[in-house]
Parts: sequence; C-alpha cells; structure tokens
Amino acid sequence: FFPFFFFSLLAMLREYILGVLIVVVFLVLLPLICEVILSILTGFGFKTARYASSVLRISRAANLISDQAEKGVMVLVLFIIVVPIWVHFAELVPFLTAVYVHGNKAGEELHEHTHESWAHLIVFHLLPSVWINSNLFYHFARASFSSPGVPPSKAAEEGEASTQGFCRHCQAPKPRRAHHCSTCRICVLHQDHHCPFVNNCIGVNNYRSFFLFSMYGFIATIYAAWLTYHPYTHCFDDPPQLHACADWKDRQKLFHIALACCAVVGIFAAFLVGLLVTGQTVRDFLSSTPDPRYHRLQSMLFKAQSRLGPLRTWWTFLFPLPFLHNNIPPFAAGY
Repeated sequence: FFPFFFFSLLAMLREYILGVLIVVVFLVLLPLICEVILSILTGFGFKTARYASSVLRISRAANLISDQAEKGVMVLVLFIIVVPIWVHFAELVPFLTAVYVHGNKAGEELHEHTHESWAHLIVFHLLPSVWINSNLFYHFARASFSSPGVPPSKAAEEGEASTQGFCRHCQAPKPRRAHHCSTCRICVLHQDHHCPFVNNCIGVNNYRSFFLFSMYGFIATIYAAWLTYHPYTHCFDDPPQLHACADWKDRQKLFHIALACCAVVGIFAAFLVGLLVTGQTVRDFLSSTPDPRYHRLQSMLFKAQSRLGPLRTWWTFLFPLPFLHNNIPPFAAGY
C-alpha cells in the first residue's frame, strides 16, 4: 500500500513542484531579502530603520522561517531525485518495452533495435539507474547528516599552531580557515559554504560527499537527456514513427526539462571543479580578500587531491560503499 500511495502522491504533485520550489527558495532567502531592503533604506538616509523594534522582530522571524524552510529544500531535493526515477520506470520503460520487446503493432517500420529485447532495458536502463541513483542518495545522505568538522574544544591548551583567532559566538579558539556559521551555530573547519540543498555546512569532513553528489547530479541529468531523446525524436513527427508514441504526445517537454536541468547543473558542476583545481572555497570566491594560499604554484592535480584525497583512492568514488570512503583522509596535511 505504501509504495502505491507514495508514487500516487508523486504523480499528483509533480505538476506543482516548480511552484513549491520557488516558494521554498523565497523563504530560505527571506533574511537576505530583508537585509537588502534595509541596506537600500540605509542608503536613502533611513539609518535608524535597522534598529527599530518592529524591524528586529521581523528579522528574527525571517531567520526562523528560513531555518525551517531549509528542511523543506532538503525534502524537495529528495523529491527531485525520486520523481525522475518514477518517470523512468513507470512511464519511459513501458514505452521502450513496447518498442524494443513487442515491436511496432501498428505495422509501420520496426525500430532498428527491436531485437535487443530485455537485455537492452537491463544494460542501458536498470544498471545505470541503480548505479547513478545509489550514488546520489549515498552522497546526499553523507553531505546532509555528516558533521562538517568542528574545531577541537581544547585547541588553545593543546598549543596548536594553526589557531589564529577566537570566535566570539562560540567563545572558543578558531583555527585558521575555520568560520562560524550563523545557521548551524557552530564553527566549521575549512568551511566552504552553508548549503540549503543539504541543510548543512560544507566543511572538511563532508566536502568530498557534497562534491560527488553534485557530479553525480550532473551525470544524472545527462542520462535523463539521453533517455528522453529517443521518444522525443520518434514521437513528434507527423505522423509519429512508432505506434508506442500514442501515450507520449503530452510528454514532449520532458526532453526540454532534461536539457535545462543538464545546463543548470552542468554550470554549477563546472563552477565547483573550477574552485577545486584552483584551491578555493566558495567563501574565497565570494570574499573581497580571498585566502592567498590558492595562488601557490602547486599543480591543479595537487589542489584537487588536497580536498578529495589521494589520486590512488579516486576509484572508490564509483561505489557508494562506506568502508571504501571512510578510510580516505579528508584533506592533505597542512592544507
């Protein structure tokens, strides 16, 4: 009963996912919107508006709403992962089964791959889907629920040379390249940024999982575009080339959506790779005074290994198995 109810719910909600996503993202960005409005008012001479009691109450409410909305963003990310899986096996696979296994019942010219039957569906659909989506869920879970890495509580007493500051929020020593997150309310070692999509900070312990989650997301969008290209090219001629296209007339937009997602996620993945090979974090990129260490003369491969682990361990990224990933050092020594 539960799987039937769950997938029925997906079928009803998928048409409204874009609107829900826009609302949730707006709520997440509400504190930033309030800050922009206050900055504009200050620029126009209303300098006391920021400290008015009503404005402070609104700011606190916006922060609270944003914190709760981030949980909604994480749920929506899971929804966005699950819906394509459902579309793949509930709608696309029956179409391909009609074409590849049963052939064209209307008597038109058979597709050239009709003879491949079930082997085609297993090799090109079941196995790739299991591999991509298992890695997506695994790295999403590690990025979301793993601790990003916090400074040792007695860093000062231990005499760590890397300690260069003091966090006034945590009332504790703050090592080099550690930053306090106002959302998580902790200091994070080598903080990259706070990510609302995983509802967690990205730091020394979970950066690799976040990076791999983004890369597998890009692979998933490429795979989705490839899957929807076949019915798109064969079902929207006049007349359709295949008899199985009868139920696909209203699904032309799936290919367009897949291409759009591929472009958006691809740009984000390229941005992350660019930061990785230059040794920067998102904070460095957005900062007006980035850390000068990323200008060092080490190779791009060295900088990538400093955050993903030694090159000899990268083959483990193909498999979502904890015992393979737990033994990889998070960062190179001294970085």
